[in-house]
Amino acid sequence: MNKKPLIIAHRGASDHAPENTMKSFALAASMGADMIELDVHLTRDGVAVVNHDADLAYTTPPKGKIKNLPLEEIRSARFHGEPIPTLEEAILFCRDKGIEMDIECKDEAAIGEIVRL
Repeated sequence: MNKKPLIIAHRGASDHAPENTMKSFALAASMGADMIELDVHLTRDGVAVVNHDADLAYTTPPKGKIKNLPLEEIRSARFHGEPIPTLEEAILFCRDKGIEMDIECKDEAAIGEIVRL
């Protein structure tokens, strides 16, 4: 029995790129991660997006709670220059790279959308 440890990239390669961004996920994949852990919230218009906090206080405008903002406004926000991805984008990326996902649902309202995707 020869089992290697599972390498899980917490919020992507968050020590090397902005956490929970496609840049962070791509870097984690290139570094050999087996799994990417990410956090999900639901927008006002029902789209699951990847972001740790419920509030966009640490991004460039717009500021505010994700659940109160439509996807269009959230997509204009930047976290250290990187856009906030949708969960669907992250799923497609991980599927393409053959990487498992550990999805942390930060908003109970997002459960249905996570399951649908």
